[in-house]
Amino acid sequence: MQIEVLGGSAGNVEQQFTKIVKLLGEVQNRSHEIMDAMSEQSSGSTQVLNAVREINDITMQVKLGSSEMVNGNKEVAKESQKLVESSQEIIENMAHISLSAENITESINLVLSAGAEENIAVQKVSEQLAQLSV
Repeated sequence: MQIEVLGGSAGNVEQQFTKIVKLLGEVQNRSHEIMDAMSEQSSGSTQVLNAVREINDITMQVKLGSSEMVNGNKEVAKESQKLVESSQEIIENMAHISLSAENITESINLVLSAGAEENIAVQKVSEQLAQLSV
């Protein structure tokens, strides 16, 4: 009877060991899954960190580009002001030239008028000389 009990116990122990081995296999599989998930998470975290670095780099480039644009806009504003000043000076000079041209035109008209009066006077003198000579 003891042999039968021992035989039955050995069968139970064998079943228990089979279950334990099976459960250990499942634990090992789960452990591999967890390790794979942790590896993927680590890889994902690395990718996120790289993306954040790239965003920071791009942000810095945009900041530098914006600074250059501000400086460029300041230069454009300065040059625009110079252009306005030059245009104002040209307008003033054109007004002066226009006034001088009007004065010249007036002087020419006076000279022409004086010339016409002189011609009339010369004609009258010629007529009077012609009467005296006859």
